[in-house]
Amino acid sequence: MRAIMLVLAGLIVSFGMAGEAMAKGADASAALVRCADVTVPATLTGCATPGDPLSHGRVSVTRSGGIRVVLDGAGPSQDYDVVLRSFNASVEMALGVVTTDSAGDGEMLRASIFDLDQTGLVSIALKRGGAIHYVSGFTALDGGELTSHLVPCAQVNLPATIAGCGGDTLRTGSVRIDERDVLVTLTTGSGKKHPDNATTYEVVLHGLDSTTEHPIGTLTTNDHGVAPALRLTDFFAADVVGAGHVLLRRQGTTEIQFITAFQSTRRLALEPARFHVGMVRCAAANLPTLTNCGTDLFSKGFAIIDEKGDVQTHLFGAVPKVEYEVVFVPFDGGTETAVGTLRTNPAGNGQLHARDVFDPGTLGVGQIVIKRDGLDQFVTGFRVVR
Repeated sequence: MRAIMLVLAGLIVSFGMAGEAMAKGADASAALVRCADVTVPATLTGCATPGDPLSHGRVSVTRSGGIRVVLDGAGPSQDYDVVLRSFNASVEMALGVVTTDSAGDGEMLRASIFDLDQTGLVSIALKRGGAIHYVSGFTALDGGELTSHLVPCAQVNLPATIAGCGGDTLRTGSVRIDERDVLVTLTTGSGKKHPDNATTYEVVLHGLDSTTEHPIGTLTTNDHGVAPALRLTDFFAADVVGAGHVLLRRQGTTEIQFITAFQSTRRLALEPARFHVGMVRCAAANLPTLTNCGTDLFSKGFAIIDEKGDVQTHLFGAVPKVEYEVVFVPFDGGTETAVGTLRTNPAGNGQLHARDVFDPGTLGVGQIVIKRDGLDQFVTGFRVVR
């Protein structure tokens, strides 16, 4: 594996020198290790004790937005929740479930889960019964390597952002921990010569305990932003079991500039969440009982909010020849959005088609309310008839 690592180093460095701007997207792959076995840079809390066995495990996240988790020799016939964890482990995002067979082998493959520019740390945990059994990390064994691109700290957004990020520009960067060896490459700046590009970065392994750090070394970029690769042989002990984030800071500062992470370049196909709901009289609602209701009668009605942001409301058999005010009320009871005015004909029927009420990208949760004389007359809802 070390021979492959040296060849890879040459390829990464030559690619970094040729690049003129940061390429979008980042892949990451790490061994899965038993949470209770991690000692570098620190032991972990929240681990299952003694924890399920594990012969081999791996997690890979691709720039195409997919994730693959493989377990060999884990707990037999078990379900493990796969979660993505934030920098300080205070926020978790559910990614799926790995189910093992009677031999403890299992696989989870989701080809497209992350959307364009969604960026997360190489911090995956597998949990059962609320306790952590396995985490993404590395060992000194063959197949226990961790490989990841570096990503600007400020671009991490899943499942939460990171506080204390710097603003240095990254063109290319990578980290590989393989059979005790460490390889870190870095190219910063815009590709143009500038004295500000000449910087020394501290490279550290930041533990999943959010406190302990293990210094790895330094990288110094020249005025073109290019740093000679940091290569360390037999850096970790032969029995190492590690887990954490490799991060880079400007020497003598606390801001995190770059960190091991994945970044998706795939835009997921949007599935329109169309709002098409019937209407009920406000005064007749009983789940829940509503207040500030009027007394107007009607036969039926419905409202539609489509994927273009248009709102349509239809009333039948309401009060003839009057004007109703149509509003959107958010789920949290916040500020109403005015939709328009619906006018009924002599039969009490009326409709309103208001275009572009909501901007592209809006994800709304709430209801349509139709008012008259300052009172809520009709609201979107449902009626059970049997």
